[in-house]
Amino acid sequence: MGNFVTHLRQSALFKLAVKGGLTLLAFWFVFRGIDFEKLGDMLHRQNHELLAVAVCFMALQMIVGALRWRYILNAISGTGVSLLTHLRAMKIYYISIFFTCCLPGTVGGDVVRVWLTKSEGVAMNLAIHSVIIDRLIALLALCTIILFCLPVLAGLLGFDPYLVFAGVAVLAVGGLYTVYNIEKMIGRYKHFRVVNWVLYFLDSLRLMLKRRSASIRSFLVAIITHSFYCIGGYFLAQSFHINITLFQCITMLPPVVLATTMPISIGGWGIREAGVIGMLGLIGVPQAQALMLSIQLGMIIIGISLPASVLWLLYRRHSEAPDHASMSNAS
Repeated sequence: MGNFVTHLRQSALFKLAVKGGLTLLAFWFVFRGIDFEKLGDMLHRQNHELLAVAVCFMALQMIVGALRWRYILNAISGTGVSLLTHLRAMKIYYISIFFTCCLPGTVGGDVVRVWLTKSEGVAMNLAIHSVIIDRLIALLALCTIILFCLPVLAGLLGFDPYLVFAGVAVLAVGGLYTVYNIEKMIGRYKHFRVVNWVLYFLDSLRLMLKRRSASIRSFLVAIITHSFYCIGGYFLAQSFHINITLFQCITMLPPVVLATTMPISIGGWGIREAGVIGMLGLIGVPQAQALMLSIQLGMIIIGISLPASVLWLLYRRHSEAPDHASMSNAS
C-alpha cells in the first residue's frame, strides 16, 4: 500500500512538472516581442468602473455555476429532496474554484468538491457522479455556444462549418446510442471494477436525462454561466478601450475556454493567453491588448477565489482534511 501511495505522489508530481513546463513554454511564446511599456500604459489608462462591472459578472458566473451543480446533484439523487442547500453548495463550489485557479498543486478542484460533498453526508459515488455530469453539461453548453457562432469563425478561418456540424451530429447520435445500449456492449465484463463503475455512472446519467426539467434547467444555467464570462470579458475589454463588440466576445472567448479545459497547463495559464491572442488577432486586436485582457481575466478569477481559502480552513477545522492519497483514489 505504501508503494502504491508513493507511486501516486510521484506520478502527480511528474504531471505537475510537465504542466509547469508547458505553462512556461506558452508564456515564453506569448510574451515574445511584447512592449512592456505599452502594457503599463494600458493599466494606467484602464477604466476602473468598467473593470468593476467585469468583476461582478465573473463573480455571478461562480454563483450560477453552483446553482447548476446543485440542480444536478438533487436530480440524480432520486430522493426528491435537496441534499444540499444553495448556500452549502455555493461554499463547496467556491472552494473547488479556489483549488482549481489558485493552487498549482496535485489535488484538483473537482476532487476537493467531491470530498467536501461527501463530508456533508452525501454518498461518495453520488458526489463523484454529480461533479462529472456537471462538467459534461458545462462542456455541452460551451460547445453549443461555439457551434452557434461557428459560421462566423468559419468565415474568419476559412473552413466549411457544415462539415463540423455533420461530425458533431454523428458524435451526438453515437454518444446517445452508447449511453442507452452500453450494457449490451460491455455488460459481460461487469466483474471488472472499472466496467462496473462505468455502468453505475451511466445509470446516474440516464436518470439525469430522464428528469427533463432538471436537465434543461441545468443546461440553460450552464449557457448563462458561460455567457456571464463572455460579458465580463467584454466589459474588461472596454475598460482597456479595445475595439471589440459583445457578439465578438461571445464568438471568440468560448473556444479559448474550451482549450483551457485541457489539463496541459497550470490553471489554464499560457494556453488562455495564446488562445486570446490568436482569436482576437483574427479581428485585428493588437497582441499587447489581447495579452493584457487575457492576463486580467485570469487574475480576476484568482482574486475572486482567494477568500475561499478562509472557507477551506473552516472546513478543515470541522472535519478531517483529506490527504492526497485518499483524494486521488476518490478521483
